[in-house]
Amino acid sequence: MMKALRHIFTLLIGFLLLVAFVASVLAQPVPIGTIPPNPNTALTPYPTATPRPATVATVVGVNGLAVRTGPYLGASMVGIARRGREYAVLAQNNHEGQYTWYLLQSEAFTGWASGRFLQLSGDLNLPTKGSIFDEIDNAKDFTVRGRLLDTLNLRPRPTERMPRIATLPWGTEVTVLGYTMSGNVIQWLHVRSGDLVGWVTAPFVNVFTEIGIRDLPRR
Repeated sequence: MMKALRHIFTLLIGFLLLVAFVASVLAQPVPIGTIPPNPNTALTPYPTATPRPATVATVVGVNGLAVRTGPYLGASMVGIARRGREYAVLAQNNHEGQYTWYLLQSEAFTGWASGRFLQLSGDLNLPTKGSIFDEIDNAKDFTVRGRLLDTLNLRPRPTERMPRIATLPWGTEVTVLGYTMSGNVIQWLHVRSGDLVGWVTAPFVNVFTEIGIRDLPRR
């Protein structure tokens, strides 16, 4: 009996010593550098902040401001600048005369907006830049023909804020070279009448050829 107890006691002491040894090994700190780096693990760089543009504009006075293909009230819309957001300003243009227009850039669009509803900050020494409308005065003719349904003023750009080139009488036949659109509505037509080229308001032109206006370049 005593011999069996001594054997059990010996085994218990041995077990306790083994537990104490294992615990002491696990408690030791692992030296730095003993774990080799994983060559397949790439370091992720911290994102860098996007630099603020030298000139920014915010919309004032309206909740949304039309952004257009050119610095004219009748140029086609390409987007809407919203109140409360900042937009980078790339250039300016005062060809329309009444208000200076500014070339805005965002993730969604690059286009022109009227300075009437913009507040600028930063570097106000902006370059003056032209637009697509400066490149199409000698646009090629298409086979689209129309007839005026009223007496219309022919203007150098698609806006009533610029002086007229001439007044075309009712019934005048014109060659249509292109158009502008806001929403889904055609606003202005680029037309040729004899040696004159300019823009007239679209609702008063009846196109009578098989090729329609929407087959022409949209400006």
